[in-house]
Amino acid sequence: MKKEMEGTRSKFQAMLELHEPTRGMYVRLYGDHLIAGREEPAGPRGQLEKEDRIRLTRIGPSRYGLSVKRHTGRS
Repeated sequence: MKKEMEGTRSKFQAMLELHEPTRGMYVRLYGDHLIAGREEPAGPRGQLEKEDRIRLTRIGPSRYGLSVKRHTGRS
């Protein structure tokens, strides 16, 4: 399944790159999850840190559940 999820990750990454608001987002795998986010300046020197924004969880062969991070930081 790892190989299948990697293919799905690549497709999702390509879809995000097609649209201006989502261009530049990263997508990473975490088990059965696809995590998408942005690198944001943080810390005293403004170094970039990854900030996860959304999580897609595989719930079937071609189905995913969506979780979006709230302004409080919780999903």
